[in-house]
Amino acid sequence: MSDFKKTEETGDWELSEDFYNGGTDRDLKLEDFLEEGEMESDGDFLSDSDERLQQTVRDLEAVLALSAKSHPISEIAASLGLEPSYVEIILQCSQGAREDDIIAMAHLVLMSL
Repeated sequence: MSDFKKTEETGDWELSEDFYNGGTDRDLKLEDFLEEGEMESDGDFLSDSDERLQQTVRDLEAVLALSAKSHPISEIAASLGLEPSYVEIILQCSQGAREDDIIAMAHLVLMSL
């Protein structure tokens, strides 16, 4: 009990009721946690040197376009000059991902190879 009184007298913020009940008056934003250099981005997350990722993105777009037209895997692979197993991986990876995040799907495909 004497330890609690000592901490209370010194104003330990973890034990202060004001800390837990008071909250903050402003909303925290992502920018509050980023350093100055991290905030600057040109918006292009694909670097020019990463040709493999860019090619995977192109393959994904082509495979998904043909798959949306109900073409079978063998036909998609033949028309695009790809291996059927690669087309199958693309289709499997795209099932659990949002279709508007093509870069994330490309990373999944590359990790599955």
